[in-house]
Amino acid sequence: MLVKMKKIFAIAILFFCVIDAEAQRLDKIVERLDRIEKNRKFDKSLLTLDLTGKKFALIKNVNKVVYKNILDFSNDNKVTLIELTDDKLTDAKTSKIYTGDALKKEFYVSVRADKLEGKNIDLPYTFNFVLQKRDGNLCLVNISNNEIWLDTDSGKNNFLNN
Repeated sequence: MLVKMKKIFAIAILFFCVIDAEAQRLDKIVERLDRIEKNRKFDKSLLTLDLTGKKFALIKNVNKVVYKNILDFSNDNKVTLIELTDDKLTDAKTSKIYTGDALKKEFYVSVRADKLEGKNIDLPYTFNFVLQKRDGNLCLVNISNNEIWLDTDSGKNNFLNN
């Protein structure tokens, strides 16, 4: 019976140690959850926002190559996607212009670019975004890879001139 009591006591101590370790990390977990909730909150004013005339940009720097993507929404749900590539090693610069259409439903925006410089392409570019406001800036968050496309009209985002 004494051996059984020692086992129960050891298991209870182990259990309380695990609970104490988890409680110490609880503050960090709550902090992360608060940050995620802040980033995922939907602004109700975005439900009726018209994207006509809005431009969003994504800039990536990968191994000395700078990729700039600009998404321009125009009338009648038409979009233009401009891809600029600047290779710093070879000084090669390329550009591609895609056109297509977009559909906005509540906070969700779907973009399909099916023409490359006026000619139909077999496999169109498709993007699915969530429209959000982060730190006061309008942005599109790509659902598939969480890339953030920022509104170029925002006063803080003067990065297209670089």
